[in-house]
Amino acid sequence: MDSVTSTQAGTYRCYGGFNKNSSMWSHPSDPLQLMVRGTYDKPSLSSMSGTVLASGDNVKLQCFSSFKFDAFIFIKDDTPQFTQRQSSTAQDNGQQTTFHMDNVTSTQAGTYRCYGAFSKDPYDPSNPLQLVVRGEEAGPSPCPIQEMTLST
Repeated sequence: MDSVTSTQAGTYRCYGGFNKNSSMWSHPSDPLQLMVRGTYDKPSLSSMSGTVLASGDNVKLQCFSSFKFDAFIFIKDDTPQFTQRQSSTAQDNGQQTTFHMDNVTSTQAGTYRCYGAFSKDPYDPSNPLQLVVRGEEAGPSPCPIQEMTLST
């Protein structure tokens, strides 16, 4: 398919024929969902608890899209092991879900995005949302450096 447009978006399956002249076809393949990026509005990600948090706070982050994605995937940039996936629910002419982060620490500060998804594959990401966590106890301060003069 060259120069794909939104008209080619949809679900595809392939079938195999036993020979050119056969009217017998194999069972269909698993479905392939073809999405065309930039065709739909991207999801939005917002914090219902603000973006500047105190250590120990609980945070609710809402992902919303006017497009009917099956699920949303919540990812911290540069930390692929921090990933949450939740089914979406119908809300206000679209789909949404709420992600929860309890008892936040400075390790959870950073940039997050949510992605709309069909089955298991993420689609377009939201704009980034930066979370700041303040108020954790700092570690010990380094000793001040003092000049020393050596006499010979």
